[in-house]
Amino acid sequence: MRVFLSGDTRTDWQSEIMDMFQGHSFFDPRTVSDMPYDKMAEIERNWLDQSDIIFAYLNESNPYGYGTCFEIGYAVARKKMIIYIDEKQVSSSKWLGQHPMHTFDNLNDGISQLKRLLDQGNELVANLIIDSLNHQDFTVLIQRELEDDTVSRIAKKIYDDPNMYSRLMLASKMLPKEWYDWNLGYLLQRLNPSIIIDNLVKYPENFYHSEGVAWALGLIGNDDERIVKFLQDQCRLCEDYDAWWCAAHSLQQLNQGDAIEILKRTLVHDEWQDINNCFANIGSRPATIGMLRKIDKSNVEKVIDFCLDGLKTLKGRHLHNVIWLLERFRLRDRRVIDALMELHESKVKQGSSVAHRVVEAFGQIAHPNTRLLLEKDLSEADYFRTRAWAAKGLGLIGDYKSIEPLERALMNETDPHVLSTITSALYNIHDQEKRKDNELLCKANWLENGMIIDETNKWYWAPDVYDKFSHAEDPESISFNLAISMCPSDVKTVLDLGSGTGRFLKELLEKKESISRLYALDNSKEMIEYLGSKFTQKYPEVTLLHSEISKIPVEDNSVDLVVSSWGFPSRVWDSEQSRKELSEVYRVLNNKGVFITIGWDEDFSDEMTEIWYKFVMEEEYFFDTLSEYRRRKKTKIKSPRNCNLTIVKKNLKVPVKFSSKHEAANVFGHLFGYSAGSWVLENNKREYQMLVSITKDNKESIKRILNCEIA
Repeated sequence: MRVFLSGDTRTDWQSEIMDMFQGHSFFDPRTVSDMPYDKMAEIERNWLDQSDIIFAYLNESNPYGYGTCFEIGYAVARKKMIIYIDEKQVSSSKWLGQHPMHTFDNLNDGISQLKRLLDQGNELVANLIIDSLNHQDFTVLIQRELEDDTVSRIAKKIYDDPNMYSRLMLASKMLPKEWYDWNLGYLLQRLNPSIIIDNLVKYPENFYHSEGVAWALGLIGNDDERIVKFLQDQCRLCEDYDAWWCAAHSLQQLNQGDAIEILKRTLVHDEWQDINNCFANIGSRPATIGMLRKIDKSNVEKVIDFCLDGLKTLKGRHLHNVIWLLERFRLRDRRVIDALMELHESKVKQGSSVAHRVVEAFGQIAHPNTRLLLEKDLSEADYFRTRAWAAKGLGLIGDYKSIEPLERALMNETDPHVLSTITSALYNIHDQEKRKDNELLCKANWLENGMIIDETNKWYWAPDVYDKFSHAEDPESISFNLAISMCPSDVKTVLDLGSGTGRFLKELLEKKESISRLYALDNSKEMIEYLGSKFTQKYPEVTLLHSEISKIPVEDNSVDLVVSSWGFPSRVWDSEQSRKELSEVYRVLNNKGVFITIGWDEDFSDEMTEIWYKFVMEEEYFFDTLSEYRRRKKTKIKSPRNCNLTIVKKNLKVPVKFSSKHEAANVFGHLFGYSAGSWVLENNKREYQMLVSITKDNKESIKRILNCEIA
């Protein structure tokens, strides 16, 4: 228990009491008596809040006792257990003695009462708190963090009292957080889940702000759909950023998704869409998630420069947040490694927790240059999480030299969490397949977000990566051959919309010898440059067009055949844009012209839909089940390609097939981000099924679709 020793600081009575009761914690005002009064008062108020008992001794030699009067008054206001010894026995001191629960006129009687109370231990504290709760005084849970044993005793006594659940939970809406929210969370973990759920259902709007409630729901071991729904709503509403953060991690505890992915998809407030605002507020949790949402190839260097500068200039949570970001980016940039190494060494000398945070970052980044540092922290770090991250990093680095330090740590370690991590690390080094997987994970430089961040389909960052994906789609060209067989036999002028890296372009050139001119249109400068390097010299009939589909730079009625493989329309979810682009197709086609598209089957029942569901950031669908996601996607596209094109073939089941799981992981990692690449490796899979459809229309049918009169 914790005891505040109030009274004369010029004598040694405090030391005598502390020697008598060595199994307890004492707050001794003598240690702050030389401080300025304002600082001393602040510290003593904090001690009084944390104390279980106030032992106040007004001895005869104390000239005034003003400090003791203040401390007793504050403790009375905080409803603390007070033992008051009044040796002066004057009128003012006797008046003061009317307020404490235990008052004596000599020190020995006071010490005897202190022994009786200390012998009761946490049972006494629990009973005092329950007495206050029964009188609807919940401020006793604000003052300090409760010990586990005390919380367990309180929970046992109120377990069968549903009214107490309601009062405790609803009080969180009215009281300042201080320690209340976390103490409430400690209690809820030990209480009846059924009664907790009843309150969630009755009064959900009163708990969305509470991080204690959110945190507890992930730990009570109950995945009731009402708990899941509450936590999902808590994330969507984001009334309080700490509660939002805890709710996402609780959903992860309940196997409802990755916490960081949930946070990225539910952070919808406008201010966090501005990366510069995130820079300015880096000390906050939403700022770090906002940066994760926005980071891509175009700004990654800017973000890294900001973080590196922050390592030198920031402190506290701000510094921890930039270290966490560098860890999350997982980039083996030498500047990053050197800066973190320097920070680690400087903070070790200061005894700072920052050094441990750096080790956690190195455990994720897994750069070979950090091996010796990780081995040292594996054996010497006091904090179990630091040792665990050191072991994980050594396993990912995969150097055989680390086997001996890991085996030695395995012999000496006692923490179960660290033991499991060391074991996994040893297998990561010994197992050849795992070594290859981890080598790819460490060297691939996949970003947090891939080229496909959202449903806008921005593929253009790395055409060579997309080219691998393109050639993995229907590798035997069954759907392409079928589409080409539907083309006019004597076609001369062709327009390929959204040419990408030229898969359909090449198929046409090889199989349609009548083609004399082939326009390759793409809105990506990178794709056009890539096409130029592959096609313009070898195929003089190819003309590259850097343009949007809605503004095709080709004359009216000049094209025999318009084709597109996974490129039309440019935004399939936008029906107005789709019709606008179809109008352009109508304009450039001659009277006998044909328009053919290859694309995803629009019932979204294939395996590639699951990839999008898992890894593409689409906030409105995030908490949908896969079946609900598919249903809503299908409903959103009202017709083939969202502009009433004519389906001639559908449900063509073709693979997306890579040469190896490592190629699949590398492509998916670049397209969809780090999580997708690591998921492919975990699932040991190189082939995914896709359902394809083909549309075919002539100028007359397009005219009917557009419902317009054109001479």
